[in-house]
Amino acid sequence: KKSSFRCCIMFTANSADEIIASNLSSGDVILMNKRCSSLPPLAAALCAMSKYGISGDGRGCWDHAALVVQDQLSGVPYLLE
Repeated sequence: KKSSFRCCIMFTANSADEIIASNLSSGDVILMNKRCSSLPPLAAALCAMSKYGISGDGRGCWDHAALVVQDQLSGVPYLLE
């Protein structure tokens, strides 16, 4: 089911962000890969350890995930990280 939240979120019309957001549904899992160097020092260290250190294999893959929870009244998708 497509959400109808266009009035509530300000994305550029027909942008990749708008297209992706309009196709999210509750229960979808979003995998994220942040650039560790763009984070504050402590967060950058934790990011690097998760990708390359303690549990990572050195390939620099996904560092965290989020679950989509869609508001039933407004249809707005929220990310629970």
